[in-house]
Amino acid sequence: MSARELFKKLGLEYKECRYHGELVSISYINDYNFSTKVRFDLENKMYTAYFGEDESAGYIDMDLYKAIGKQIEELGWCD
Repeated sequence: MSARELFKKLGLEYKECRYHGELVSISYINDYNFSTKVRFDLENKMYTAYFGEDESAGYIDMDLYKAIGKQIEELGWCD
């Protein structure tokens, strides 16, 4: 199963951010009751997870952890 499929299963929608036509980040977002956003900064090879309206830190359950790990693998950041 791909990272997109894993995130979709968790109710998060895929979004891309482009700057001058170049893909600079991808995000998975859920803006329902407790908003969740996982953003992957492609230039700096970093990711950030935000939770709630104030975008504070929060717990990452194993399903979300697996989806994040799969996305990191697919981006080739493990090399």
